[in-house]
Amino acid sequence: MNHPVLMERRGQFETPGEAEALRAFLAPLFDLTLMHDAPVSISCHARATGGGLVVRLDAGSLELERAVGAARRGGWDHRLVLLVSAGSCDSIVREHVQPLRWGDLALFDMARSFRLSIQRPASLVLLFLPRSTPLESLPPHGRHLPAEDVMNGLIVPPIRLLADGPAPLSPTEASALIDAIALLAQAPPPDAPDRLTDLWALLDACATNAEWPPGRMAAALGLSRTGLYRLATSEGGVSAMRQDARLRHAVMLLMDPSGPVRAVADVALASGFASPAHFSRLFRQRFSLSPLEFRTRVRDSGEARLDPRFALWLERGLNGVAPS
Repeated sequence: MNHPVLMERRGQFETPGEAEALRAFLAPLFDLTLMHDAPVSISCHARATGGGLVVRLDAGSLELERAVGAARRGGWDHRLVLLVSAGSCDSIVREHVQPLRWGDLALFDMARSFRLSIQRPASLVLLFLPRSTPLESLPPHGRHLPAEDVMNGLIVPPIRLLADGPAPLSPTEASALIDAIALLAQAPPPDAPDRLTDLWALLDACATNAEWPPGRMAAALGLSRTGLYRLATSEGGVSAMRQDARLRHAVMLLMDPSGPVRAVADVALASGFASPAHFSRLFRQRFSLSPLEFRTRVRDSGEARLDPRFALWLERGLNGVAPS
């Protein structure tokens, strides 16, 4: 059974009451807070293209927060590339405030917490990129690329083409641009050791292997078991992090168009779950689709390579506005 591929939504919001519809629409992505007594004028345009999702937000006097544990509630663990197309805003990661000006980029991991504060009118382009390989599971969270940075100069033109292109791109052209941006936005080698990043990398490498109990992980990181549990506290604990890594691995298998069509039980076992039934329950709780429905939607989207999470979000609608 083929599912219709809904690619676009847009809406305009001029009152606090109307903004409630936008708050509900954005809920899987961010918690939206309007600044007190500020006038409301918000425009939102969301479009799926080339396997990514482009969201243009023209707004001011609001905050967008990605809370701790949000990825576990809504299943969005994507990479985010943010372009300040006009105006300015601040990004806040671990209470570090980074001003972002016109032309600046910031890179985020949607599986981790951060905030965007937009105090004055600004135009933001948010490009969401699915993770497709373990190497992409650790985007450089909060990394700032100012407008004059060499890497910024390479990443911004394809983003602008996706967001403001003079003509619609073919699925092949859009996919090529998304792939190029994803490659350019990969994390550079860290300047200093980051134990939490090391733990995520270890989990991605060994989460599907039952022979890696917490004691062995702690030893690999040069920590005591107590130190490991303390390190993982901010991310929900070792068990939650391991489950995240296993579900991420399952999504990669289900979204791989070139890979073999595996039975759901095989995907479960290959991702470290002993019980296919338990895996299917967890998967549905996280992504609002069964593993089979998730894979079917991926394959039905064909060259569009539409992430089912993007499709479900766009299908919810935006303030009752019909699809573009």
